[in-house]
Amino acid sequence: MSSKNQEGPLTLLSPNNRQQPTEIKPSTASETQKEPFEYVDSSDPLDFGWYRNETDGTSRKIGNFDIEIHSKIIRYNPETLKWDETLYECQVSWLLPDSRTLTQSELFILEPVDLLSKKAFQVQIFKHSYQSARFKSDDEILFFMSFLCNRWQPQTVYEFNYYGFIEHHGYKFYLTRNALINIPNDHLRDPQYIIAPNVDSGLFPMVAADTTFYVKPGRIEPAPQLDLKSPIDGFYTDDEHHLYTDQNLRYFIDTVRDKFGELIAGQQPEKRAEGYLIFSYMLSFLFFDEIYDVFKHVVFLYLYGDPSTGKGQLSQIMLNFFGQSFTDVDSNPTLKSAENKLANHSKIPVIMDEFVPGKGKITPQVFNMWYELRQRGVSASHDRSKNAWSPVRSQLMFISNYKPSEDHFRSRCIMIEYAKEKRGDVQNLWWFENHKREMQRLFISLLYKFNDFNRTLFKSELHWIKRLLTEAVEEELAKRSDKEGTQFQIKDRQIENMAALITVDLFVCRPGDVEFAEFFTPSLDTKSNRHVSSEEDLNELQDLIKENRVNSEIFRYSVEFLANSAEREIQQTPLQQFLASLEIINENGELPKHYYGLNAKNHLVLYWSGIWDVYSNYNKGREYASQDAVREEIEALDINGKATTHYYKSEFSTKPSNKEVRHGYCIPPQYLTPAWLRAFGKRIEANTNKHQQINEPNLDDTYATNNTAAPF
Repeated sequence: MSSKNQEGPLTLLSPNNRQQPTEIKPSTASETQKEPFEYVDSSDPLDFGWYRNETDGTSRKIGNFDIEIHSKIIRYNPETLKWDETLYECQVSWLLPDSRTLTQSELFILEPVDLLSKKAFQVQIFKHSYQSARFKSDDEILFFMSFLCNRWQPQTVYEFNYYGFIEHHGYKFYLTRNALINIPNDHLRDPQYIIAPNVDSGLFPMVAADTTFYVKPGRIEPAPQLDLKSPIDGFYTDDEHHLYTDQNLRYFIDTVRDKFGELIAGQQPEKRAEGYLIFSYMLSFLFFDEIYDVFKHVVFLYLYGDPSTGKGQLSQIMLNFFGQSFTDVDSNPTLKSAENKLANHSKIPVIMDEFVPGKGKITPQVFNMWYELRQRGVSASHDRSKNAWSPVRSQLMFISNYKPSEDHFRSRCIMIEYAKEKRGDVQNLWWFENHKREMQRLFISLLYKFNDFNRTLFKSELHWIKRLLTEAVEEELAKRSDKEGTQFQIKDRQIENMAALITVDLFVCRPGDVEFAEFFTPSLDTKSNRHVSSEEDLNELQDLIKENRVNSEIFRYSVEFLANSAEREIQQTPLQQFLASLEIINENGELPKHYYGLNAKNHLVLYWSGIWDVYSNYNKGREYASQDAVREEIEALDINGKATTHYYKSEFSTKPSNKEVRHGYCIPPQYLTPAWLRAFGKRIEANTNKHQQINEPNLDDTYATNNTAAPF
């Protein structure tokens, strides 16, 4: 590439088209002085290469090679929170001794560590050219690279090792594999560019920022990719001219919102608001920063239910909206894979499928750090004595077959059950399948209008909605407390999560209500007479806006949703917590099969000590139920307390000589609720409710060791 044409393609150069450096003419005062480094372009391999001109007039050979710098790459450093990592994309040239043919290496990267020591620099030169580099000191390498940059004038490239929303010097963009979309500061004056990458280099020119800089996406797989028509002269012109605006935009938003409501509610119309909440969660990227600024945390969504109910199809709808594919979902995530996803996506939901609460090393402390966008120091893979940093740039959506029992999940996630009876008509899924391009066009249209939203008013509404929601929930819980004789409570962050989605829904889906409030806000804030003529009119106006907020369908449903959550928390007994954890432990294969089983009379026989050891070890570092409380609930079932069970030392042991007597419980079938069945591997029976109901025999003979074979 010619250094004078920085926007040209970045190609692998051959000896015949090798670029020429920019000629640097010395000033009049320094015409008699030599440059600190001198390049000799000779046909003799012994003379070819770089020399160091010393201050005493002598020169010293540095090496029989030339270095061509194509790009200066700048990376963001999550440890310093600055753009202070500089790399160089280079090629090395040298002459073959026999043929004297100029040869060039492949493009390679000089990392910061390669420039800090002469040994590391020499290794890189030899690795790519088999030539040696001879420098006296580490500082001389930095001096030499500075000289080369001045000589070649390389293009400046900002490398983002994540996709989604990026910023550069006050300009915002949305970055995918195949497009860089600028977010206009004022869409009425500034155009929106959908920029295509250079075919050869993969770089995006930052046209909208009015610079000669480029954006380089990191090598992250999979990466979002929008469904766009073929670019023309580096821009997706057709897609730029087919955005939803004004009434068309409002109409399509209303249509999609209704489709989400129908998809989630199914045969339960009162559940439509759950669909609105999920749609609002999908749109929360528009106010990601504002929500975090006010509450100091983001919003997590937890979708759970039995397998094959359509949870995965719902996540695909959301993924397509942002240009992602289902391969971008982290299935059954580990701590490392989850942190990589959170670092690789910026302000767009990260979806974790097949999530099992408590599995792996995702502790409550780590979970809370993600919730509050706090990056975590981890051991660097190249040097265990140093820390790398795992930045958190996005929010999470969990898809699971399990309802978590841990408080850090229940209080930080909006938990929505997606059951078969809730699933809407299949035509709703077909609608989303047939409107994939339109959904992505909606996303790009919202980027175009991104800066039209009154973000100061959004923060004010966020505070106000939280206050109104708190008052309404407390009033509802007071009614239930009087009726049940129990004091119900709700956590503040649960209200904040819901308030965030209600406010997003207000600003995106009900813009007319926002415009009304925006018009009268100065009067409400200053109690001036600009729009009202009296104090009575002012109070009436305030009541009118309040009534508009609290009477919306999504607000009223949220009050009921939060009150039900608080009531369930009180009703969650130690035994229920215990069984919920056992279900997960069993699904993970961590509960030995010889610790439990059904005997000939379909009684569930439990080796208590072994099961409790597994449960307590699994919940180390987490809150878990008291053993005494759990045993008290079991023994309250009136099953004569403890029963003697047969227990084998090994799962595969069948010899009677290995049989030992252990104490445990024998649970008659009439007490085996779905929670019991799921906990001990009988998920199908629990879901279909087809397990056999056997009349209980004499409780004194519930388990006779002399005539009942071990069930294991």
